[in-house]
Amino acid sequence: MEPIVGSGEIRRQALVVDNSKGLRLLLGWILQEVGIEAVEASDGTEALQILGTDAHFAVVIVDWDLPGMNGIQLVAEIRSQAKLKSLPIMMISGRPHSSDAEYAIRSGVNDYVIKPFTREMILHGLARMGLVAS
Repeated sequence: MEPIVGSGEIRRQALVVDNSKGLRLLLGWILQEVGIEAVEASDGTEALQILGTDAHFAVVIVDWDLPGMNGIQLVAEIRSQAKLKSLPIMMISGRPHSSDAEYAIRSGVNDYVIKPFTREMILHGLARMGLVAS
């Protein structure tokens, strides 16, 4: 899969929010393959601080089960901010039930990937959101 080039630039950064350093690194490697740099946050509070800067992200990848503010609460907070309302969000979760995926989508998630995930699952999710060519 290749990065999509649009209006003269490549979407280059993703905010990866997970309390597991190992998963953040794994996602960073996958993103790097398609020309997207990962910026890491270990919880929802840190993610909101990063999103509050002038940084522009192509996507947020967030785990459902975060300490403190969970992923669903983080998504609600992101969607409540006008400048972030249309920011694509992929949720990764160990919750395998379709009702959980449906709830996440209704909460504002654009794509839902179940753990354990593969490289291909992440890349296909990015492609579904128009961030990489399939």
